[in-house]
Amino acid sequence: MYIKKIDIGDKLALLELLETEETKKLKYTSRVEHIFDKNRLSIYMPILFGNLVKLDIGKLYSLIFYTDDGLIEFQGKVLSHRKEYGFNMTDIELVDEGKLDERREFYRFTCLIDSFFSFNQVKLNEENEIKFKGIIKDISCGGIKFTSNYKIDEKSITEIYFKINKESISVKGKVLHRQVTLFDDYKYQYRIKFLDIEEISRCRIMNFISDQQSKLLKNLI
Repeated sequence: MYIKKIDIGDKLALLELLETEETKKLKYTSRVEHIFDKNRLSIYMPILFGNLVKLDIGKLYSLIFYTDDGLIEFQGKVLSHRKEYGFNMTDIELVDEGKLDERREFYRFTCLIDSFFSFNQVKLNEENEIKFKGIIKDISCGGIKFTSNYKIDEKSITEIYFKINKESISVKGKVLHRQVTLFDDYKYQYRIKFLDIEEISRCRIMNFISDQQSKLLKNLI
């Protein structure tokens, strides 16, 4: 059983099994606090947009664990909520054997980061700098989701520029998907897959995600 690959401190995401228009965009984040036995564990009470979420007792969720062996997905039932040593906990029972999730390669963190992008045919230099503004909505080491008022064709190759902790990152990416947004200051939303990201940029993104998750988990105290 894949439960043996889960360790204390592993990050996880919880998603609604039966999605509705209200819940399909919700993804809660947490960490494993304790493993009781082969199918029962305790996690820090999940976070959504920086707020604690008390999940419905008895409800089933899809749980995606970020382990050293990759992403592992279970179905889990919420057993109870409790407070221990000042921390809010949620006890979960795993109800299946689990499976490797090969669709999600990287942990993705919800955020708001100012960014700019350009295209190969636009030459950027100090004297003639042409960039189009956007906002990164979430980020992983594999890509980003961002919004902009500039229309980009799907499958286009673009260069994205942004800063994390005052450190500049420039990475080439491919536009996987474009959609029109209805409730945003920007007209279009894009999913971008990074191409040939430098190791130093990958490490900066990983450190940023880890630091932000640590800050969120402090809210559990």
